[in-house]
Amino acid sequence: MADEPTQGVDVGARAEIYRILREITESGTPIVVNSSDAAELEGLCDKVVVLSRGRVVRTLTGSDVIEANIVSAAVSAEHHVDAEEGDRESRGAGAPSGWRHFLQTDNAPAVPLAVVAILLALYGYAQNPNFLSSFNVYNTLILATALGFIGLGQTIALLLGGVDLSVGPLAGFLVVVASFFVNDGQPWTMIAAGFLLMLIGAIVVGAINGCLIRFASFTPIAATLAMYIGLQGVSFLLRDVPDGYINSSVVEVITAQLGPIPAAFIVLALGVAATEYALRNTRAGWQLRCSHACPSRSSSPSPCGPATAASISPMPWHWWSMRRGVKPASAAECAAAPAASRFAVTPAAQPPGPGGCAHRWRPSS
Repeated sequence: MADEPTQGVDVGARAEIYRILREITESGTPIVVNSSDAAELEGLCDKVVVLSRGRVVRTLTGSDVIEANIVSAAVSAEHHVDAEEGDRESRGAGAPSGWRHFLQTDNAPAVPLAVVAILLALYGYAQNPNFLSSFNVYNTLILATALGFIGLGQTIALLLGGVDLSVGPLAGFLVVVASFFVNDGQPWTMIAAGFLLMLIGAIVVGAINGCLIRFASFTPIAATLAMYIGLQGVSFLLRDVPDGYINSSVVEVITAQLGPIPAAFIVLALGVAATEYALRNTRAGWQLRCSHACPSRSSSPSPCGPATAASISPMPWHWWSMRRGVKPASAAECAAAPAASRFAVTPAAQPPGPGGCAHRWRPSS
């Protein structure tokens, strides 16, 4: 058993550890490697079992053992149980209380974060009464607002199982573009053209990142890191020294406030609330949350019976399962559903439908 064998070691020691492990396996002794380094697992292992919360979410063998598949399985993992197990839990433990159910959702981590923020604010106020002054609260929130809007966009990338490293340089690049058009003395047509160019620039950058990942087989980290470097270079070519003051009227609109609260922060809060509602209560939101974790169905062995060549769109199952919990399946659906899917497919003791199968899915939220 090798538990994180190369954690905290230099390159030379890492190569030596790999050599020793290979020598051991060549002598006929099997080795189990426990590692969080996907690239390391790809180079060392013939078979990789991805675990999440003590459960197997995917098993990779042969040519499937590549870094992208390992990371994808880990990022998209969700806790899932089959119908019989869910029924046993319901009968044995009873329905969870409101507080217990909340602790199982993905909103629970916000509570300790909010408590820590409040405690830090109280500590700062105890050290300096001006810490919670209107001026300081406004400055803190206006700075957090920009990061909040960027965070909303980054959330979409995370829901799709990726990550975007280029958002920081992109924000800087868009400010550079604005410095040429959104200036004092410029007509409003020119200012509007500047905002339009900023929007087009953001769309083009996102499209390039998407094409590199989707069609050129770049990993999200590699594609967005390359864009990160490119945007920094272009920004420096356009403005090698600070220059171009943003129009004062535009600045006044962006920095408007209601008491100590920036208006932009209120817009951000409303946007976050609307987005959260859409993700949890609309079909499009469920589709987005499931889009990376639920790839399209293809033929593979299933506990329900032999696999068929049928391909089934995952959306009807998932949005129904998220709302109702259990859905009868036809024989064709049962046969086409893969064994390792977002929800478990198991033979039911009392068949609820013609296929003799039921789907029960319990998300982590």
